[in-house]
Amino acid sequence: MSTPQEGTRARRRVTYARSMRTRLIAGSALLTLALAGCASGGSDVASSPSPTADANAAACSSFGNTTTELGTLITTSTDELGGFDAYKKRLDAVPDRFDKAALQADGDVADRMDALVTNLPDDLANLALSSDDYSADVKRVYNACDAGGYPVDSFAVLSED
Repeated sequence: MSTPQEGTRARRRVTYARSMRTRLIAGSALLTLALAGCASGGSDVASSPSPTADANAAACSSFGNTTTELGTLITTSTDELGGFDAYKKRLDAVPDRFDKAALQADGDVADRMDALVTNLPDDLANLALSSDDYSADVKRVYNACDAGGYPVDSFAVLSED
């Protein structure tokens, strides 16, 4: 026969076992939910921007900055820019800056940047004489950047249509 103490111990063991089983089931359920949440979260690759998107965003920004620089060079006197030599050095760097942006870009953005680079006059000091064509090319690049989701506020044109 068992003593009352042995009966109490047996009940405690059963209660303890049930309690542990409940904790184990609850812990397993939480782990399952956590893992399911990770699995349904989707891929980080899908949510991160593509290399093309990053390249186009950087190219559009660089292109916009270059149009602003060129607009400043065309509309500011050489004296205000540090003299003719400083002006000419900055002006001569513009086609290369446009070309670097075009080479960095992809798709429609690159195509439209390439068209602008191709259409630039040999002497940018005379750009004011063909500013309508230049401004139309800049607007086409801006539209491609904007349509691709890379709007840039710093685009500068030399004429308004």
